[in-house]
Amino acid sequence: MKTKYFIPVIIVLFAGRLKAQNRLQQIAIGAGAGFATAYAGAQQPETKWAWFGDAGYYVTPYFNIDIQGQAGTLGGTSITIKNPKSFSSSYRAATAEARVQLGQFFDPHDNRFLIFAKNIYVGAGYGFIRSDINNVALRNQQTIDHVKSNIPMVPVKLGYEFNLVNNYGEPLIKADFSYSFNYTIGKGLDGYYDNTSKSFNFYNYYAFGLKYLITIGGPHKHSYDKFD
Repeated sequence: MKTKYFIPVIIVLFAGRLKAQNRLQQIAIGAGAGFATAYAGAQQPETKWAWFGDAGYYVTPYFNIDIQGQAGTLGGTSITIKNPKSFSSSYRAATAEARVQLGQFFDPHDNRFLIFAKNIYVGAGYGFIRSDINNVALRNQQTIDHVKSNIPMVPVKLGYEFNLVNNYGEPLIKADFSYSFNYTIGKGLDGYYDNTSKSFNFYNYYAFGLKYLITIGGPHKHSYDKFD
């Protein structure tokens, strides 16, 4: 299945389940920061700061569509004679993702464990990463090349959302802890395009963020705990 069809198919698959779910719908706006590490063939990948901002639409309390923008730095070095490299990349990324929490599939008030586990989520999507890269030329380490790239990417995410609710029992603030595996399609994440460059490139992103939620259609009664 082509990646560009992933999110529409996911929405269709969950359509029946969404009808039976609580119809609380919300819009979320948030931001956060974390650490990004690129794995693009360098022996010594560097972990650097990266920031993000996002906006989302919660179709139900446990299923949402999210648009995210990232900005940060990726880097790494290799000192081997066969494949010397040193790169520093200032990147911008934009993705669209579908995310589903475990609470979508069961009654979270069945037991204590499920009350905690319901906010664990998984997600996947599609996007692009645009990089402004300085790297050391492979043949002559005294030469610095300046490379720009625009590469498709597929993010796969695992995370947990902690909810602070309002007086109506609706999520008002979300604290989001997440890990994302970001696969970049093709070469170029490190700015090298020669035969020694690996075609399987990705970067990991560990992040923490806060979201503010706005309920669509006014307040409702829901079975949320005060600290959910």
